[in-house]
Amino acid sequence: MSDELIVRQCSPTLAGLKTGNMFSAEFESKAGTIETIRSLNLRLAPYGLCMIPLRFMEKRVLVYMYSPKRLSEDLERPQVRELLRGLGYDLSSAGGCIARLRRRMGDGGDFPHEVGLFLGYPAEDAIAKESEQLRPIRDIADYIVNTSHLTLGQLHNELYTHFSDSATDRSIVVNVVSFGFKYGMPLDADLVFDVRFLPNPFYVEELKFHSGMDADVRDYVFKFEQANIFMDKLTDMIEYLLPHYIEEGKYSLTIAIGCTGGRHRSVAIASALAGHLQCMGVPVVSINRDLAKS
Repeated sequence: MSDELIVRQCSPTLAGLKTGNMFSAEFESKAGTIETIRSLNLRLAPYGLCMIPLRFMEKRVLVYMYSPKRLSEDLERPQVRELLRGLGYDLSSAGGCIARLRRRMGDGGDFPHEVGLFLGYPAEDAIAKESEQLRPIRDIADYIVNTSHLTLGQLHNELYTHFSDSATDRSIVVNVVSFGFKYGMPLDADLVFDVRFLPNPFYVEELKFHSGMDADVRDYVFKFEQANIFMDKLTDMIEYLLPHYIEEGKYSLTIAIGCTGGRHRSVAIASALAGHLQCMGVPVVSINRDLAKS
């Protein structure tokens, strides 16, 4: 990967005229290429530029050179954010967006249509390409809904108008997930509750190898007043929130309950919450994510 190739392919970015450029280059070894890019980044850093490999192909690597500052500014544009959010991008940072782009590029096939947004092109170009790709589907569609100016709740109502037997029918599925903090929090959780303040059955010898699915562990957890007070407050809050989430068009809610290892306290509390919601007639999916790990 010569300096001449980089200058030839990335001169607009090097000159500060463009957010980024992409180019492909031959390589002999993946490890060697990564080391070369690492060395180049040391030279580029003083100029506010960065280079990363996006996709390794047979004997060629696709490389992205960009200005982190300009990319962050581009990603703050409302139309860009709306488009990327719909494609599952993490908009909390430019790095998170690049990581998502790398995953999409790694799938092979054609470039994702949003790639132009990372090169400084207008969002309209990406939208036009997406529209062209969707044209065959649009031509056979029974309904076409323009979502440009709809909130999530308005879109939900629009879809119910077309596809629900009752326009006033509303429902939400609640996923209740128990987990262990030592294995990391669920990334898709909407609400996270930490129950490590409760006494831990792990330190009771006869309960250590049982789980929150067992009656003796549940009895131990709920014999403490703080567990019952917490459950009362938790269920009150969830009962209050659900109608408002439904009104805003949310069709799925993930509630995560965490303790240290995800085996005792979180499982007992999550099981109790799921049972309470089921008694209310709410569709519930129970997941004990880390039960088998502890």
